Amino acid sequence: MQQTITSIANTLSRPHILFYALPWLIVLLIWGTVIQADIGLYEAQKRFFTSFIFWIGPIPLPGGITTIAIITLNLLFKFLLKSEWRWSKAGINITHLGVLLLMLGGLITATTAKEGFMIIPEGHETAYVYKYDDAAQEVMIHKAPLFTLPFTLKLTDFARETHPATNIPRSFSSDLILSEGETSWPVRIEMNKPLRFQGYTIFQSAFDEKDGIEITVLSVVWNAGRLFPYLASLVIAIGLLLHIGIGLKQGGRKA
Repeated sequence: MQQTITSIANTLSRPHILFYALPWLIVLLIWGTVIQADIGLYEAQKRFFTSFIFWIGPIPLPGGITTIAIITLNLLFKFLLKSEWRWSKAGINITHLGVLLLMLGGLITATTAKEGFMIIPEGHETAYVYKYDDAAQEVMIHKAPLFTLPFTLKLTDFARETHPATNIPRSFSSDLILSEGETSWPVRIEMNKPLRFQGYTIFQSAFDEKDGIEITVLSVVWNAGRLFPYLASLVIAIGLLLHIGIGLKQGGRKA
């Protein structure tokens, strides 16, 4: 039994797995990005990036989750079984650890993240967040919310600017009242300037108008793994700098 486990672990640590999996991941990214113009952003995400398997006719192909899982297992077993634990390889090992932290953050995001959108007409208040695939006009009356925020947002004013002589929006923003319990205060959400509160990030996403009333559409994201990309990037940078420093020092000694 132990010999079988060791054999499987050694197989999973082989570098040729990464050699084939990484190009396939690139293919998925390009394929999903190009086809979203025809099938929509969220359908492309569901089919290519958050699927275990997707079908092309009768042929099953590994989706994004399966591909990333294979890459993660390969990196993990290579790190544990094939790493050279000596000072000259410290930079490489730290960089490797940073990549694994990035993958861990992706796993936490995939399993815990909540994402949807809010629809708030001017003068209205809500804490409800809806699924992205719900039609905006139907959501307000007919659809059950995906989840409820622990605070409410009331839209007091929606503003938009258009490019000169066109109806194409240049920028738009929402002035809101955020209420938590008995406390309320004004906040503003603009394009590229989201609201971050209680672990939620709320972006200005779109707008609508119905019966002369302006409506703001806000994207809402809660992600327990949101700090992992920053931490992983820092660890990777330290590892690369250390690797370069050790290499320069060793090169100086040889000279």
